[in-house]
Amino acid sequence: MAKKTYWEMFEDVVDQLWLTNTFNDDTTETRRIKRDINWIQKRVLSMSKSYLKKDWVSISWGTVADQKAYDIPETVDKISLVKITVDDREYFPKELWIQDFNKFSNTEITSDIPVFYTIDKAQLVLYPTPETDSLPIELNANAYATDLDTDPWETTDETTDLEIKEWYEDTIYYYALTEWFYRLEDFTSWDRYNKRFEEMFQSYKTEVKNPTNSVVVKGSTGYVENPNYYNTLTN
Repeated sequence: MAKKTYWEMFEDVVDQLWLTNTFNDDTTETRRIKRDINWIQKRVLSMSKSYLKKDWVSISWGTVADQKAYDIPETVDKISLVKITVDDREYFPKELWIQDFNKFSNTEITSDIPVFYTIDKAQLVLYPTPETDSLPIELNANAYATDLDTDPWETTDETTDLEIKEWYEDTIYYYALTEWFYRLEDFTSWDRYNKRFEEMFQSYKTEVKNPTNSVVVKGSTGYVENPNYYNTLTN
């Protein structure tokens, strides 16, 4: 199996969607597919390669009055701390699981002093809801792997020729299909593709933890891609 580029993976997903008669070539939807591919690629790479240095990452523009949810920058992976600065004083809200957070968020309270936060669908959600604009929000977090898309969350359609390695391309393929049918609320198809995704993802995680075929090797910073693996495929 030849290595695929980001664009080739996108075309594979679209071809399958045409076969299911659910694809309408809508610009918004095609961008969502690319974003899904981009996201899961970074997720799987973050498991097999060492994270980049943990650092503070700013959420652009900070708080917005009466807005509780904020998009998490695409460079962010695991969040360790959230910091909000109010009148030169730093506050560190406590993280709650979404189920526990919802118990509080059902009561609409506004305040610039953060108490809790949760992560919901790639957004940072604060409680209480900030009442002032432009309070700095910073996340102490690890960084994801490199984007496949040069501008994955904007309105451009640019892509790169970066390669997706064959030892995790099935994970990416089934994840993109799973997300598509979830958005359509076609849960029968979602269940079918999600089972394949879970199977591929679990296989990938097992391989990363216990390499059996030299796809990944243990280095000084953890498991990394074996640079000689693809040479062995052609020998």
